[in-house]
Amino acid sequence: MAITGQASSVEETKESARRWMGFVCPDCRFVFRVPRDHDGKGIVCPSCRRVLRIPGNGDVPPPLLAPIKKAGYLEIGEDSPRTKLQQKRIRRESSGRPMWERRQAGSPQREKRGMSHMLIGSGILFSLLVGGIIFALTSGNDPAPAPLVKPKQLAPPLAAAPATLIQRPQASLASECEPIARKFLEARSIEEILPLIHQAESAEPKLRRHYSGGVITPQGLSDFNVGQSMQILGKAVSFVIRNRDFDQKNMAFIDNGPDGMKLHWESFVGWSDMPWQQFMDEKPKTPKVFRVLVSEIEYYNFGFRDDGKWQSYALKSPDKLFTLYGYVEKDSLLNSKIKLNPDVKISPMMLSLKFPEDGLSPTQVIIESQVAEGWIEQINPP
Repeated sequence: MAITGQASSVEETKESARRWMGFVCPDCRFVFRVPRDHDGKGIVCPSCRRVLRIPGNGDVPPPLLAPIKKAGYLEIGEDSPRTKLQQKRIRRESSGRPMWERRQAGSPQREKRGMSHMLIGSGILFSLLVGGIIFALTSGNDPAPAPLVKPKQLAPPLAAAPATLIQRPQASLASECEPIARKFLEARSIEEILPLIHQAESAEPKLRRHYSGGVITPQGLSDFNVGQSMQILGKAVSFVIRNRDFDQKNMAFIDNGPDGMKLHWESFVGWSDMPWQQFMDEKPKTPKVFRVLVSEIEYYNFGFRDDGKWQSYALKSPDKLFTLYGYVEKDSLLNSKIKLNPDVKISPMMLSLKFPEDGLSPTQVIIESQVAEGWIEQINPP
């Protein structure tokens, strides 16, 4: 292998001078090191891969900084085999462009080839497009193809959603519900009541059982919405009314959509699955749903002596003529639902009750579940 250049030695530290010799490539100015025990006379530059000769002790190394040479001026003859290579290198150095930019720049021949390919591809695409248009114009007898996407049909305008109870003015609700309350409290037969109540079809058997012989004694309406006490819960609204005997009761109405407001009869009369006296006499072991007035009480005896296990509640009938004592396990989720807030002494609820298997008391029952808070069960939309 012919050695074509002589590397220039550079100054090294005392520590590195023990093991290495530093050199600078005269072509690309790359600085590199060679072990001192290198036994060859030549070495390849790690950067430009040029073969260099290692200078001896009597050689004068070339300067580390070489003057910039303009393109077209060579110091060697045109017949030299390195003339073209040096001309290209001189043109690169004189261009002033950074090394990384010169390495990434493509050759003119490559750019010309890329432009040619682009023009050819554009021509082919244009030819196909023109051919497709000509074919479509000449095939006039063929049926038109179905559109890829069907046009959207205009939907009929939506009707405005009815206002919810909470959005309606109190005066509007009261004026709609008061005539219903008046007709109900002045009715003398079940037939007069049925058009006024919510879910009349399912409520009719209850009415006939509640009003013995179908005879109703009118209570009359003395005052409606006493104390402006209207309350709204979902689709239900309740008012306090006063009858001619000056008894005050809650009266609830359900929003039946197009049919308007309807009276919730079950909550008004405190309807339960069976009469309280019958429940206490028969002591059924299967649960029955009752509307009760719940309050906390400390009453533990018979089968419910363990006050660490059980929580006791007093359960009064809506007319307050009957009282039962209901029990639920203290650590249960059911007890957390039933337990009253400290500032609440009594609360209306719908509870499922049954007598224990080995019950000894006619008034102690197990609370099986809570059906609803208050006396109105969950109302499904009409």
